[in-house]
Amino acid sequence: MTHSNHQPDHPFQRYSRLKPFQSFHRPFKTLLLLLVGSVALSGCAASLLSAAGPSYSTLVEAKESETITFEIVELSASTIGPYMLEELTVDTSLVLDGVLSVTLAPGDVLTVMLAQTDKEPAIFAALSGGGTRFSDVRVDHNGNIEIPYVGRIKAQGLTTIALAERIKKRLETSIKRPEVRVTLSSDISGSVLVSGAVKTPGRYSAIKGPLTLLDVITQAGGATAEPHLINVTIRQPGGVKQLAYQDVLYGQNMVLSPRSEVVLQRNRQSFIAMGAVSTPGLFDLPSSHPSLLQVLGVVGGLQQATADPAGVFVFRRGDVDADGKPIAKIFRLDMGRPEAMLLASAFHVQSEDALYVTNAGVYEAQKIIAPIVQMIILGNTVTGN
Repeated sequence: MTHSNHQPDHPFQRYSRLKPFQSFHRPFKTLLLLLVGSVALSGCAASLLSAAGPSYSTLVEAKESETITFEIVELSASTIGPYMLEELTVDTSLVLDGVLSVTLAPGDVLTVMLAQTDKEPAIFAALSGGGTRFSDVRVDHNGNIEIPYVGRIKAQGLTTIALAERIKKRLETSIKRPEVRVTLSSDISGSVLVSGAVKTPGRYSAIKGPLTLLDVITQAGGATAEPHLINVTIRQPGGVKQLAYQDVLYGQNMVLSPRSEVVLQRNRQSFIAMGAVSTPGLFDLPSSHPSLLQVLGVVGGLQQATADPAGVFVFRRGDVDADGKPIAKIFRLDMGRPEAMLLASAFHVQSEDALYVTNAGVYEAQKIIAPIVQMIILGNTVTGN
């Protein structure tokens, strides 16, 4: 019997003599060929992979849609002009435009002082002694008040000075040279109701003087959100007016009419961030006029491991054209360029803009290579090779 000195190949030696592709079993060869072929036919890997939005190449090569008219604007020193931040200006016009008179209304509480200067008959205390005071005189639901020695008298619609003159004329029929003083102790007529997004809603009195819009908001503890996120509605006898609280702080303050209502409401000024940013999601704008650089700071900047710095896009919805088609703009900034930070700090991001950052090409390739390598490892493990 002849014995051969040939020893079996070590597995490593056996694989080293084969072409790399021959070492895979047929099912994995087929799957690999299908993946590679699909990528080649599609021209890019993006259509085969999950993503938060379109790929860089899809965006820069985009053509006008049949349903939406859009324009791609490459942000540069020559194109950013119409989209730059505008400097905020302070309104230097008059804040207090006159003093509004307060007229009495049902529910007001008065203090009435009656005095007389002659000695006969001595019905009320002398003026030098402070006169005779009637406190907590309430204007009833019919608009009347009632005072001893005076009787019932109409007060609704009168100022405190006019009411004092009316009382004085009635007393002059029985008293020579009477003195009358009427002051508001608690007022409904001159107060202003503040509600909504303030810390202390309630009714605030104008007894000490006319109230401005800033007066009542300050007395109510201020707004519960940043000024640029608050809208103010003022309901007055003359009509309804709406302002942005930010504009009120910048000078559009106003004197409030008696019995006004001031309602502060949360105004959602937001943007959405998607793609290769550190924190995707829906966010409030950081200011009334935020820059792209500020917005990128809110979301934590670009993901260094996955983001393509050349693929920073801002999507903005516009109006409609003559044919009724929506108009949109897509802005692109290459953050890899030296001037990118300056451009980002000058570009004005508006409410409802969408920030989208594409993935880098290397990362897209990794998303294809990784599952293939896993399948190869799994196949070798299953076959025991």
